[in-house]
Amino acid sequence: MPKKVIKYTIIEKIEHLIVLKKKINELGLGVYNTEMNLLSKIMNNYIKDNEEFYGGIPLPGSKRIIDIIFKNNKKHKISIILRYSPST
Repeated sequence: MPKKVIKYTIIEKIEHLIVLKKKINELGLGVYNTEMNLLSKIMNNYIKDNEEFYGGIPLPGSKRIIDIIFKNNKKHKISIILRYSPST
């Protein structure tokens, strides 16, 4: 018997993304306008179109990358991780 996939609801997605967006602003990453606009677009596509995303957005001059994991399946945590990257 196939396993049942339990997906995040739109409300759950919005709740998770509000918390993540608040943390990003607390870290002062809002100064990266282009990158934050891209992140907002990715978030909107995830909420409105159920478009999953797994990838990163480099933050120029900071040696950091925002790693993004937006999956619809609840077995995966919705997350954004600020990771060190010496080549950025």
